[in-house]
Amino acid sequence: MAASSIPASPGVQRLWLLDQLGLRSAYNIAAAWRVGHPVEPDRIRIALDTLADRHAMLRAGLHHSPAGLRFEVSSSARIPIEVAVAGDGTPALADVMAEFALRPFDLTSPPLARALLVPDAPAGAVLALTLHHSVTDGRSLEVLESDLAESLSGASERIVVTGSDLEALRAVAERQLDVGASSEGIKWWTSLLAGLPHCALPVDRPRSARRDGTGRRISAPLPSRSVAAVRKLAEVHRCPPFAIGLAVTHALVARFTGNLRPVVGTVVANRPDRETAGLVGFLANTVVLPGDLTDPALSFSDLVRSVRRTVFDALEHQDVPFDRIVAALPGDVDTSRNPLTEVVFMAQEQRPAIAPLSHLAIEYAPAKFDLALALSLPAGPASDGEVSALFSADVLDEASVRTILEAFGTLVTAAAADPGRRVAALPMAATLDAISILTPTSGAGSTGTPAPVHRLFSRQAARTPGKTAVVDHVESVTYGELDRRSDDLAQALTGSGVGLGDVVGVHLPLGVKQTAAMLAVWKAGGAALPLDPDLPAARVEAMVADSDAKQIIDEHWLAGLTSSGVSGSVPPLCADLPDVAYVLFTSGSSGRPKGVAVSHSALTGFCVAALHAVPQQDVVGAVASPSFDISLVETIAPLTVGRTVVAADRRKDWFAGFDAVRWLQLTPSHARLLLRDDRARSVLSRLDTLALIGERLTPELADQLTRLVPGQVVNCYGPTEATVWATTHALAADGAVVVPIGRPLANTTAMVLDSRGDPVPRGAIGELYLGGTGIALGYLGRPGLTAERFLPDPFGAPGARRYGTGDKVRVRADGTLEYLGRDDTQLKVRGHRIEAGELESLLLAQDGVAAVAVDLRTIADGDEILLAYLVQNHATAESVISDRPGTAALERRLRSELARRVPVALIPAAFVFLPALPMTASRKVDRAALRETPLPTQERRSPRQTGNAWEQELVRLWAELTGAAPDLDGHFFDIGGSSLLLARFHAVLEARFPDVGLTMIDLFVATTLAATADLIADRSGGLEKEPTLDYAV
Repeated sequence: MAASSIPASPGVQRLWLLDQLGLRSAYNIAAAWRVGHPVEPDRIRIALDTLADRHAMLRAGLHHSPAGLRFEVSSSARIPIEVAVAGDGTPALADVMAEFALRPFDLTSPPLARALLVPDAPAGAVLALTLHHSVTDGRSLEVLESDLAESLSGASERIVVTGSDLEALRAVAERQLDVGASSEGIKWWTSLLAGLPHCALPVDRPRSARRDGTGRRISAPLPSRSVAAVRKLAEVHRCPPFAIGLAVTHALVARFTGNLRPVVGTVVANRPDRETAGLVGFLANTVVLPGDLTDPALSFSDLVRSVRRTVFDALEHQDVPFDRIVAALPGDVDTSRNPLTEVVFMAQEQRPAIAPLSHLAIEYAPAKFDLALALSLPAGPASDGEVSALFSADVLDEASVRTILEAFGTLVTAAAADPGRRVAALPMAATLDAISILTPTSGAGSTGTPAPVHRLFSRQAARTPGKTAVVDHVESVTYGELDRRSDDLAQALTGSGVGLGDVVGVHLPLGVKQTAAMLAVWKAGGAALPLDPDLPAARVEAMVADSDAKQIIDEHWLAGLTSSGVSGSVPPLCADLPDVAYVLFTSGSSGRPKGVAVSHSALTGFCVAALHAVPQQDVVGAVASPSFDISLVETIAPLTVGRTVVAADRRKDWFAGFDAVRWLQLTPSHARLLLRDDRARSVLSRLDTLALIGERLTPELADQLTRLVPGQVVNCYGPTEATVWATTHALAADGAVVVPIGRPLANTTAMVLDSRGDPVPRGAIGELYLGGTGIALGYLGRPGLTAERFLPDPFGAPGARRYGTGDKVRVRADGTLEYLGRDDTQLKVRGHRIEAGELESLLLAQDGVAAVAVDLRTIADGDEILLAYLVQNHATAESVISDRPGTAALERRLRSELARRVPVALIPAAFVFLPALPMTASRKVDRAALRETPLPTQERRSPRQTGNAWEQELVRLWAELTGAAPDLDGHFFDIGGSSLLLARFHAVLEARFPDVGLTMIDLFVATTLAATADLIADRSGGLEKEPTLDYAV
């Protein structure tokens, strides 16, 4: 083997790979100095040649050989010098040096170093060096600076290469390459890091699959008193100041992410002896240091002691290459992020340069991690220190990083001043403006004396009795007529025994009758229980029983009134602000839906605040299910301000009569579906306002809608427990990559709190709590659950309450809230809030089911489908696909049972049968592993595309809709379907077979075109009666 060839270490191999992936400048390392006396290029040339002679890596390039990637060291390579001019009429010095620092190297062409001389720079000559990280590191720069200063001062003579430099570097590389997966060092690291979640701060932009390394650096001073306190604390705990800064970083990351087991990286010199101390090369190693803040009573001193032990233990194993550790841990490679952590911390003592050199900063900042924090402590006892942040501009904004820097400074000062204080109680925000509590705008939406919505409606009816109030596909009524009709119904309810506070079910579709019934219930003093007629009968019965409803208003009851006449009188005291306005049932984690009771005060406050934030135009479209609270902003709120409501026929032609509609509310899933329909697009293209609610709004869909809708598009958010909407955000047609949920309405306070109920700093992740007048009264008949979820609000007025939503959010730099998902098993499907536990309980109660987990899966076009993962009572290791004998019959039985009990949105799109559910180390269902489980597929056979006339007709309709010939026996989701596509197909089938009465539930239960054809044929008179093949449909 040639003496001028040495193997590339694992770290160098990683840098080579990153270079090949396009990160060609991110791993340049640069340094610059002012030279304290006049310099000539020849003198610089001699000094650089001395460096190259002394350090082999300054003459090396990388090459692939049969033995692998190696450094080839040239005996003649010299560091090139560029001479530049910076001054009047030329590029500024900072620009010249930044370009010089960022220019990429060809790693195969030595040397991987270059020099820049600016002899006539303002304030004195400047010398800069740029090297690729594969041949240098931070400690190497210190060695080079020392050698360079010696040469420029005339204290060094040309040195002949002895080869010892190469031999030492070869020994280091071979030692690192020899570290195997079974080594003691690898075992120690994998034991320390196993099972820890990837550590990353919340970002302002989604990660791309490939980062470009663009970075920025900002800094903030650390007062001298804080510097002294840090040094004193380090002395007390007998540890370096680095350990104090690392403890602060662990606390910071835990508070910003909610992850109480944060992992923070750092860089160690990895030079354990005199032989390696003076080497120039990439010897540094990345180590990752986990923290444990799970104990709520943990003091900062406790944390420091824990961190000290971790640091000292890690230094004992610092020679294990980071790349070898990563390879030994389970998990796939993700090119969009670093392994294990995106947060790095370093601490250093400020070191003066060696004469005749003085340090000069270069404004270049290639970012290798999302965030690299550095604590710089001064040499003098009374000087300020500095906290700096090098951050990836790909994913973070400067405003967000400044918030982090301010939090670091506040935290380190507080911790050093009172190390015995609980970490969770240490302040991270210097001012109230820096914590995540958002209050409504003062006076926004005020209307003077408040009144229940039915009184606001009656006042409006008195002002505009002849104006059209509600239009549906059967009839229309004016304000005066609707007021009188609701009065008559209220009299009938009173006559049937309904009194103040009694629950009355309203089992009617959207339209005149349903609106009149809701107003009548309130006028009679009752609490409305809206019930969608499309809900399964068993679910309606359960809601009626659970709410102890006194009366049900349905078509049968109304028909009885028509025949017998109205009796009774309107009660002198109808429902008032403190009384219950309505009860709506949401999914329950225990399997039992829970009824949310909302007061008239909350409903009125919402209507006033919502109409102030998102004004309604004269004609409002109503499309939401009556069992969704969002229907109230479509059907009731408009009637308090004199608007006309056009109610959709949800069973047939949704948008008949919508030509005049200028205000519409949709779930994002529904909006995505409508974008594919020309008629629906025409409705959207005339809107003055489109409100989106019920699900996370993707940037792609937001962009499509803002370009189509000529008016404003508003993203809304709110749980049932906080009365319809709680926050809103008007979207701009700017292609934003993040869609916030906005700021609170005028009746709402939004708080982002950590697991201990303390406000987090702005930018940090926490749970969203809502307060204000919109908070519901609680869960009907469930005082224990009410007390658990509706808590006293210490930030509000006396007696105020707050509701914990379970949603993870953060406050962005612009003051808006960003939704980040959930920690629990609550799911959202097309606006329906689903507790996975409810479905799981129903499925577990069925024969043949031993274990079950329910989760969402994103498929084509951004659609989300609900999946049920099942283990049969007698599942075997070989039985892992859903089409094996026995599972098809079980799936049909489960679908039929769910169709009787839950809304169609809660019926899984597919059932995935497994031998066992994957579990985490803590024996919880591993939902991440479930999401990687392949979807069930049909057995290998030729697809069937021909059959009887009914089947042929469905094949034709499906092909026209999708452009693809389907398999008659294939599951809808195996032949290219999705829940949204299935809804479109249902509309096609309704138009083609209007007398069959086909429902979405029928399609979810049938699951194949063949089974659907059988169903249609049966309801149409049997297979002997073939369909008329009307190809004009």
